[in-house]
Amino acid sequence: MRRLPLPPRRLGPLPEIPWPETDEILSSWVARSAAMYRTRPEVLLEQVGVIEHSPIILDRQATPADLESLAIAMHSSPQAIRQMSFAGQSHEALEFVAHRSPIWTCHRCATEFACRGLVQVRLRQWFVAVASWCRRCGGPLSRTRAGRTIREILARGDLCERHTFVSERLARAFDHERPVGAVTHAMRALAAPVPRDKKALYVARNRGRLPDWADRTPPLLWQLVGTSQLRGQAYEYRSWRPPANRPYAAWPYVGQIAATTGLTVLIEAGMAMWSILRDLGLVEPDDELVVRNIFVTSG
Repeated sequence: MRRLPLPPRRLGPLPEIPWPETDEILSSWVARSAAMYRTRPEVLLEQVGVIEHSPIILDRQATPADLESLAIAMHSSPQAIRQMSFAGQSHEALEFVAHRSPIWTCHRCATEFACRGLVQVRLRQWFVAVASWCRRCGGPLSRTRAGRTIREILARGDLCERHTFVSERLARAFDHERPVGAVTHAMRALAAPVPRDKKALYVARNRGRLPDWADRTPPLLWQLVGTSQLRGQAYEYRSWRPPANRPYAAWPYVGQIAATTGLTVLIEAGMAMWSILRDLGLVEPDDELVVRNIFVTSG
């Protein structure tokens, strides 16, 4: 690649930039542009007047002013720059987005990039935890890390089918920027330690909170019939539940599969189960309707 001297600090278009790949994420394009000038992405962003100097943060929280500055510097438009990032997405939607490293890779695109000497290219879809297909070439995505247990789980048609169904519906809702907060509420509710004992459950519902000994109760996630096979294969995760401040994209893949599998059971469970979760303060009153609208009525 030809190396260019970085121009002095100024506002305006850069003399030369690499052409962005289809569905390339913003930080990847910025990094490749900085490499042309033998500098770091943070330095390039400062030079062109962008307030936020971290490309990773720009991927998620770019302000309109920064989008405008980048559009001028990169010979593009604010709308095109925004579409290369996750700027403007709700906090709940960002729970499905990996923060630093991509979750997926497309072997077809990665091979093409390597042949063209573009090993730094990373695509936006590779960061979406519920993605299944490459937006650039239409090929299947593969996990960047998948152990033997995961491969054995995915080899089971029933679990894979449920997980794929939920992921595809969520990916569609995510792409259309539909509200997905109800889904994250439901997934966290599934991971809550809901008592199995009827008396304990009755007391908990009357109090409107989970019991104090919740840490010794298996999460509802692992009590559902739909996850029994998964529990048998992933024994070390049988009592796992996500930390309160950890987004879905950062959960272990086994936990993601359990949550999506359990979600299909919850969708089919009817109003009684939703009523229990609502009484315990784990879901909002309208969450059932929103979730059903995403998974049942969407085409």
